[in-house]
Amino acid sequence: MNMLNKITPLVIICSDATLVSLTIDSHTTYFLPEYNLSPKEQRQWARNCVSKVNSGQHCLVITHSDYIIKEFNILIMLNVQSKVIKHIQKVEEYLDNELLDYIKVTAYDLCNGELKLADISPEYGIEVKSMDESIQAINRIVDVIVWRDEDE
Repeated sequence: MNMLNKITPLVIICSDATLVSLTIDSHTTYFLPEYNLSPKEQRQWARNCVSKVNSGQHCLVITHSDYIIKEFNILIMLNVQSKVIKHIQKVEEYLDNELLDYIKVTAYDLCNGELKLADISPEYGIEVKSMDESIQAINRIVDVIVWRDEDE
């Protein structure tokens, strides 16, 4: 697939569909790594994946998991060098080899059959609009249910 930059150590495809098999010679491919993992295990998997990337392995991750993407985002945001961030890293027990330089990441959002390059920044991590929209919709509905006015 020429859309994948083989120089980038970590390529992430966030998908709302099942993809036909991908073969990228220079990347280890993880297809739906969240399968049969609890949210806690998904977060740990993401940390282990970043450790591999930081040791020189190239990875292709195809996921539907917001937990994995959010953990990648935490690892990107913790990579900023400041006293406050270093304190948070220590308190939350993140290791230096788990921190992720956003430059090492290319991410795509596959939504409704269309593949779009995702925005990535050191301040916010990976922006996955398809996942964010679904999560916001769920949160909005829950808020309406929880805070409903019984007099209506």
